[in-house]
Amino acid sequence: MIQNQYIDDLKQLSVVARQCIAVTCFERYCRFHGLVHQAIDQFIEHEWRIVSIHKPSDFNVWEQAFQEMPITGQGDPYPDSLDVAIPLTLRKEFDNLILHVFETSATTWYGHDLEGTVKHLVEVLKIIDSYGIALPNLEMFRQPLAHIHDGWGAPLSEAEAKRWKEAA
Repeated sequence: MIQNQYIDDLKQLSVVARQCIAVTCFERYCRFHGLVHQAIDQFIEHEWRIVSIHKPSDFNVWEQAFQEMPITGQGDPYPDSLDVAIPLTLRKEFDNLILHVFETSATTWYGHDLEGTVKHLVEVLKIIDSYGIALPNLEMFRQPLAHIHDGWGAPLSEAEAKRWKEAA
């Protein structure tokens, strides 16, 4: 069960850290359920590219690339081969999970809904926690100046980004 202290700790993290935690959880969920598909890999890799956003134009390119993705978390139909790869018993939950992973940062894209990013991340955490999948260690995702740039935090170094990704 996700405790209030855990939620309070999430609020101290940058939006980028929250997004990376969400995608880490998604990766763990897919491994746990044996969900393997190129579209899943593409979504995961794209989500991780959030760590390479260092200036506004980088964000625009990253955000726009979702339009070209086979799965986005925005309710678009999946490729037929992915439909077959996701068991019917997991389909609704998978849809819900991918939506919350996407919205963990998307709620701030054209506004400042920092609370929304926590709300969506908590939903991601609840889903993986229901299977006993290990929750990420939040300490690993802490960074100084997480509050700057409207809560997106300071850009990550390559070493920090690599360490975060390896945590998945």
